[in-house]
Amino acid sequence: MTVPGVTNEPLKAALESSLAANGYLALAALEAARFDVVLMDLQMPVMSGLEATAAIRTRERQSGRRVPIIAMTARAMPGDREQCLAAGMDGYLSKPVRPEEMYALIEKLADTGTETNGARDYVPVGLDHEQLIAVTDNHPSLIQTLLRVFLETAPQMVGDLDAALRSGAVKDVEQRAHALKGMFGGVAATGAAACAGRLETLAHAGTLDGAQTIRRELEAEVRQAMIVARTMLNESADILTRR
Repeated sequence: MTVPGVTNEPLKAALESSLAANGYLALAALEAARFDVVLMDLQMPVMSGLEATAAIRTRERQSGRRVPIIAMTARAMPGDREQCLAAGMDGYLSKPVRPEEMYALIEKLADTGTETNGARDYVPVGLDHEQLIAVTDNHPSLIQTLLRVFLETAPQMVGDLDAALRSGAVKDVEQRAHALKGMFGGVAATGAAACAGRLETLAHAGTLDGAQTIRRELEAEVRQAMIVARTMLNESADILTRR
């Protein structure tokens, strides 16, 4: 949605909007044109709003520009707002949308898109939906199994890594990071796998200098990957229920 810089007339009269039917088309639109605000439906076909947001934030790591994203959902479930903000969104609207609330939020966020020029907060990659489908040959039951195992085991494995980091045991850190790298890679959590790989390399060199910075990035990656994993499992369950 493009919001021209008009200050002497109502905001709603100044709005120009473009519609995308699913997450992939939203990404294509953002590739082709510059938008000031994105209104992101969470329950889209093909690619969910959380997945699309993760992909947008990944691209922005190269482009240096951050577009504000407002989540829109009819579910309004407890924790939805927190999940959206953790995924990299900037605002949240529940349906049915109240026009004045929407206009106020757009007006608040429209000028917050930034040109970061390299000095930016870490933006997690999360889980690569397309890669997961490719490596599993789009086998639904295998995807579900991998995601469930990831959700069940990742917290404990990260906890084991934290214990090794606190103890300063370089060899343990290397081994824990190596195990995490393999597990993350298996579910296409590419950002988390990369962070674990950096920790492994660091520990293999016999030092933990800078490990805490990488650990914070890993935490953001795991959080984002888990959000996407839960969304994919919920959506697959909804599809099976409808059938």
